[in-house]
Amino acid sequence: RTYWMNIVSQAAIFMGAAAVVSLNAGATWGALIGLACQPFWFYTTWRHKQWGVFAASVLYTVGWAIGTYKYLFT
Repeated sequence: RTYWMNIVSQAAIFMGAAAVVSLNAGATWGALIGLACQPFWFYTTWRHKQWGVFAASVLYTVGWAIGTYKYLFT
């Protein structure tokens, strides 16, 4: 189970990052996809005890949430 979750997380992280770059991170879809990928970052960094990247993921989540709010609700 852990092996497959690691594979899924790594694939989601890669595909999410590729999608954000291709859709332009400042656009609505870029912010939404970036926000949707954050749980995979949290899982992977928590599982492998990468605390610095985990802390950065918290900041990225705030940034993606602000971008999502900005483009959807204002």
